[in-house]
Amino acid sequence: MNGLQKIMAAAVFGALLSGCGVMHGLTAVYSDPTDGPRAQLRTMGKGIRIFPGSDMACFTDPNAGYANPAFAELRAHQDLGMPKPSYKLGYYNEHYIPAGVPVTLNTFYEGPAHMREACGVELTFIPEQGKTYQVGQDYRVSSRWVSCGLGVTEVWMDPDKGYQSKPVPRVPTRQCEK
Repeated sequence: MNGLQKIMAAAVFGALLSGCGVMHGLTAVYSDPTDGPRAQLRTMGKGIRIFPGSDMACFTDPNAGYANPAFAELRAHQDLGMPKPSYKLGYYNEHYIPAGVPVTLNTFYEGPAHMREACGVELTFIPEQGKTYQVGQDYRVSSRWVSCGLGVTEVWMDPDKGYQSKPVPRVPTRQCEK
């Protein structure tokens, strides 16, 4: 390699490394906390990112990660024994999340290539220690638009009434600082 080739190789390598911080938030798998106050969260489907201890969905957050990464349906469910409804859940994973601090959830859907439409949504809530939550996502696609939805409910098993759920209050989600 001559001098110019070495400089170009170093520049390309440096550019690749600088992108790793951004790529982490786009590709990382969520890691459950192992200590401290915790709650449980069931996620269904793919594409949900968890931003623990944050009221922002910033892709540079080193603690963030996908709850159900690509090809996750090929692996066994992560099941913590959360209360289950009588209907079939489909693909899901259950995670521990930190309690008493904001947790932001984010999802993104891109419509068919011919539409060039996409949507993304995030929500923030503060889980309570020992409680169980379920996040649901919804995508609607028509011939001209795409819309996304994301919601969190607290779930529990009532001895008399069986599986119960109620919506969880949200807190404001802040924009990422640039």
